[in-house]
Amino acid sequence: MECEVVECGPREIVLKDGTCTFCDDFTRPGPKGKQCITPTCASRQIVSIDGRCEKCPKYTRASADGRSCEDVQCADNEKLLKNGTCESCPPHTRAQGEMGSTCGPNSCDSRERVLVDGTCEPCPPFLRASENKKKCISHKCTTL
Repeated sequence: MECEVVECGPREIVLKDGTCTFCDDFTRPGPKGKQCITPTCASRQIVSIDGRCEKCPKYTRASADGRSCEDVQCADNEKLLKNGTCESCPPHTRAQGEMGSTCGPNSCDSRERVLVDGTCEPCPPFLRASENKKKCISHKCTTL
């Protein structure tokens, strides 16, 4: 009696009775082709529907279930990094740019000082912002 070798498809495994069956979504055949496995992907990767690991685009990260890439919401005083994480901005700056991926001060006018969180605050009456705009100072008038 001769045994026939069964060759299953790329998303199938061999069952004990010699037949093939498909792996569920987000799984793939294991190394021996006898069981379906869910792969363990790297931190910025997701498991695709066919059980492969795929890298997330820049400025995104894997969702909690590891099946999709998601946008990241950083705080106003944090910048978004290419690896999908947030990093605190230096004092007196806040996230800026198209994706909030850089830090910089707000454009405060001459009567506003920039706060530690990067926002602007009006100076009290008769005061104006210092040259570095971090505090309010009195303006010295010259007399004739």
